Amino acid sequence: MKTFSKTLIKFLVIGTVALFTGCSVCNQSGGDGKVKVACLGASNTRGYQIGDTSKNAFPGQIQALAGEKWDVRNFGVGGTCVLRDVGMSYWNTLDLYQAIEFEPDIVVLDFCWNDLKPENWKLLPDHFVDDYTVLIKTFQELPSKPRIIMLYPPVFRDEAGFTDSAWNRIKPLLDQVAQKNDIETIDLFSTHAHIREYYNWDSVHFSIEGCKSVAKVIYDYIQTKTVSQNI
Repeated sequence: MKTFSKTLIKFLVIGTVALFTGCSVCNQSGGDGKVKVACLGASNTRGYQIGDTSKNAFPGQIQALAGEKWDVRNFGVGGTCVLRDVGMSYWNTLDLYQAIEFEPDIVVLDFCWNDLKPENWKLLPDHFVDDYTVLIKTFQELPSKPRIIMLYPPVFRDEAGFTDSAWNRIKPLLDQVAQKNDIETIDLFSTHAHIREYYNWDSVHFSIEGCKSVAKVIYDYIQTKTVSQNI
């Protein structure tokens, strides 16, 4: 994983935002007329064991659906958490800096399952909502004023019930993040957690078929929903 020290990444984040001047974004598009979409998350965003991740991961699949009118970038980093005070924090990655520098019109956020690892449980109640909020605010304060869309990420429901117990732990926190920041959400857990073909052998990471389905849901949502609607 490409990482910076926490001090350096904070410097880069603050410095990058400070250097932006009052550039305008018309009709949610960059200077070349394309809508810029930044996808941030962990391994299900980056793509895991699906061949060419630039094409097969769901950001690449969104790009294929949108064609030349959008510029969709994959800023996913496998194994990362939105929590800041953990070893595999997204805050310590070069990809975060690059996503900010991209100055997107739309941000798709896909975090929570790595934050649920047992070693992070003690941090969840007091830090998950606040750390996710800081990430959201970092993008909301950009001159492009992007739409923020937070995913409720799915994994396959296993017979042992671990998925449901973990989901019951994290869903109220995701709800708090959405309400606190007044952002859009897409509940992929409700629509994708029960379909086995959407996952590879580990029941956690998307198969190519799963990536296609997730991409279609996100693409259709962006195309048809107003900023005040959630699904």
